[in-house]
Amino acid sequence: MDSSDPFRPGSDPRTEPDDLSTVFDALPQPVIAFNGSGAPVRANAAARLALGVDPSGLAPDAYERLFLGFHPRRRDGSPILPSDLLSRRALRGDAVRGEFLTFTNTDGRTLSFETSGFPLRRDDTIVGAVSVWNDLTYRVGFEQGLRDSEKRYRNLVDRSPDGILVHSEGQFVFANPAAARMLLATDPSEIVGRSVLDMVSPASRDLVAARILQTQTTGASPTFEEQLVCMDGTLLDVETTATTIEYHGKPAIQVIIRDHCEQHLAARTLAQHMSGLEALLKVTTNVLGAKDLQNLLQEVVDASRELTGVRLAAVAHGLANGRFRVCALSCDPIVVPDPPGGLPFLDGNGTLLKLVLSGDSIRLTAREVRRRSSRWHLPEGHPPLRGLLCTRLVAQDGRACGFLMVSDRKDSADFTEEDESLLKQLAAITSLALTNIEARTAAENDRLRLEAAVSALPIGLAVADAQGTITRENQILREIRAGTAELPPAPPDWDVQHAHWVGAESPGQDEHWGLERALTSGETVVGQRLRVKRLDGTEALVIHGAAPILDATGKVVGGVATLHDITDQARAAAELKALNETLEQRVAVRTGQLRELAFQLTHAEQQERHRLAHMLHDHIQQLLVAAKLHVGIVRQNVPAGFLFQSSSQAEELLRQALDASRSLTVELSPPILHESGLAAGLEWLARSMREKHGLDVEVIAAAGALPVTMNTRVFLYESARELLFNVVKHARVQRARVHLATVGSLAEVTVEDEGCGFDPTGSPNRDAHPGGFGLFSIQQRIEFLGGSLSITSRPGDGCRIVMRLPLEGRDRATPTNILVPGAGRSEFVPPAEPAACDWRAGPRIRVLLADDHKIVRQGLIQLLQGEPDIEVVGEAGDGKVAIEAVRLTHPDVVVMDVSMPLMNGIEATRRILAEYPEVRVVGLSMHDEEDLAAVMREAGAVAFVTKGGPSENLVAAIRNCASEEHRTALPHRDDLDKPVPSHP
Repeated sequence: MDSSDPFRPGSDPRTEPDDLSTVFDALPQPVIAFNGSGAPVRANAAARLALGVDPSGLAPDAYERLFLGFHPRRRDGSPILPSDLLSRRALRGDAVRGEFLTFTNTDGRTLSFETSGFPLRRDDTIVGAVSVWNDLTYRVGFEQGLRDSEKRYRNLVDRSPDGILVHSEGQFVFANPAAARMLLATDPSEIVGRSVLDMVSPASRDLVAARILQTQTTGASPTFEEQLVCMDGTLLDVETTATTIEYHGKPAIQVIIRDHCEQHLAARTLAQHMSGLEALLKVTTNVLGAKDLQNLLQEVVDASRELTGVRLAAVAHGLANGRFRVCALSCDPIVVPDPPGGLPFLDGNGTLLKLVLSGDSIRLTAREVRRRSSRWHLPEGHPPLRGLLCTRLVAQDGRACGFLMVSDRKDSADFTEEDESLLKQLAAITSLALTNIEARTAAENDRLRLEAAVSALPIGLAVADAQGTITRENQILREIRAGTAELPPAPPDWDVQHAHWVGAESPGQDEHWGLERALTSGETVVGQRLRVKRLDGTEALVIHGAAPILDATGKVVGGVATLHDITDQARAAAELKALNETLEQRVAVRTGQLRELAFQLTHAEQQERHRLAHMLHDHIQQLLVAAKLHVGIVRQNVPAGFLFQSSSQAEELLRQALDASRSLTVELSPPILHESGLAAGLEWLARSMREKHGLDVEVIAAAGALPVTMNTRVFLYESARELLFNVVKHARVQRARVHLATVGSLAEVTVEDEGCGFDPTGSPNRDAHPGGFGLFSIQQRIEFLGGSLSITSRPGDGCRIVMRLPLEGRDRATPTNILVPGAGRSEFVPPAEPAACDWRAGPRIRVLLADDHKIVRQGLIQLLQGEPDIEVVGEAGDGKVAIEAVRLTHPDVVVMDVSMPLMNGIEATRRILAEYPEVRVVGLSMHDEEDLAAVMREAGAVAFVTKGGPSENLVAAIRNCASEEHRTALPHRDDLDKPVPSHP
């Protein structure tokens, strides 16, 4: 940026001040200098004061950004763009003079300036610019104020009740609406332009001309009376006052005219009004001083007759059967012959009530009353009403609570506006008096109710004055202080020496006593526990409270103290505490028993599941597998025909039965849950829910295995499955989430969905989400097992259920694998006899069978003996024996069952491959879960086959995993009948 000063090239004006800088700062007008880039490089003190900032040293675009923040505008209010700023235009070579600029500076003030800008040249090159401002803020504000003042003046003139005329050079140039109305003109413009003397009566024109000259000389004229000629030619007596003014830059005379007749009428009206007000003021004292309602209303009707000069006055207050009751009446005998009979027109059919409720007041002339005579229901012989004036009384809430009515003026005249005004004012005073009486009555009622409440309070209460002297106390307090002794009739002094803090031996200090604190510092004290010594020598345990009594100014003028005798409650509380301790011990014992029962119930469920799964797995499924193997052998060795089809159908039926049995076994106890832990079990559950119910379950498990006992693992798994079933049945969504984590010493499983939700505070029922009594049962059993269950849900906002159980819990003697059979051989069994035929096919695949079910092993042996390229070299009934058998027989392939006693197939596979890496292992299981297959492959197995699958799958798996040299030496099945070298 070029920051050079165009006044002093090569110098820094901020560090090298000179005479020019002094003169620059001394200028009263703001001046700003800019360099060739448009950056402000110098600003005098006036400019800095106007802007509220120091523009020197800013970036090239800072000046424009600065003014964009100030919102500069022209006189017409349009904004000034950055390109139109003086500095930019001057740098383009323009000389700008006398342009108007207004903006709001950083102080929030709106400033106005007349600005000029000029380019600075050096050798015909523009090297900068200078901007000079002339402050117009005061003048602009003055002009605006003048315009506002003129506007206000014009508004006052137009609204003035006096006529105002302005004439110049013998002609009227202005007339306000009041003057037009007085002179009978339809519009003020009809007067403008007319000759002044033509508007004056001929008899006084010379006098008016002389007074105009006098006004022009002295500037004003005294008030005088004259006659003006109206627009219709009639004369108007007026009172005028004249002064000289300047009107549109010319000398003129302003004349104020007042209608002389209206003035006298106003004076007479004012006198009547003042007389009425004096009379109203006289009766106000009597009305406001009335002590009860009936006296008040009688004073009102008497005052209304005096104010309006009538023969009849009545006041009604309070509703009865939808009509106001006539409460007071004042009348001349000749108007109402029998006053006790009432005034039927006041309550006949509610006509007057309807009229009153329709407005604040009613004023009817005698003629209007006669025209409506049928509405009043006057009795026969009753004199006619001559005029009627009625106004309503208003309650504190603004609703009508009665009315005040007068009729039949003594002078037979109609009621005037002045009469109506006086009666309305009397009604307002009456309404105020009624409110005061009602307030006094309410206050007295409140006092009586308070007295009754104080007497009925079950706690002791005392009222003290500002000096602490007890002025009142209730009977409960007397009993607390006296006990069985008698107190004197007068309230005693408040003796704090007889009170001790609970647990303290010495009496309480005066300044700590609750009532003393309320009186001295205005505190409200609650809950002071004290031991009070009664007059009969006994002690009472009390709770003391106190509060100050304040007047309207906030000054403490007294206090209220309370004593609540809790002696019996304290004694009962001590007994209850002892009882609670005994009950807590019993509850603790019972809780332990319930937890033990819950644990036994959970364990019994798991044992029953284990027994059923064991029966299915070790007996039914093994028999089905063996039968399926034998049927498969028969099918492979019969020609196509009836027996082949029957054996195929039998094999398919056995497969279906095996699938059903296996599915039931998995439902009872998933093997993956026992083999790989809770996280893997939940993953299997998610796949099962997706396949069977279409519920997409996302499982999020913490890293690492969860160290939970088997009982805890199975219980959390079963509970999660129950909750996911509830999502399927009730949530009406296709997605759910299961979170597994550890929180301190707890295992936490969270099941959540974004479905329809439910109210967790509602009572459980079998149709309600989520699961009715199922959820209730889960919650109870979790609590008995030492855990917790929390539910977060509301209708329409999903559901989140969190289960927590201790990681370290008791575990009964449950087998590690709930599907482990109880029987099976645990020793190595070599082939019982040589192969059924002498294969001459060359090298064969040496196979070791490891399965804990003998019937399955026999079926596998019989199956594999029918294959010319496979030789069964041994069999084992558990994982440990399988390891020893591999060492003795050196097989090529081991067919390894996953679930076996002593050591399962997964661990046996790891150990065999660690010692003999060249051996190939084919995993074998009753179940086809991907998790088991994955675990076996992780242990090193190269293939995984289910027992219920086609027998060809096992044979193919054995051949596929044999060593390469075997695969190349083995004959093809089509070449089995060809002569081959004998096998050694």
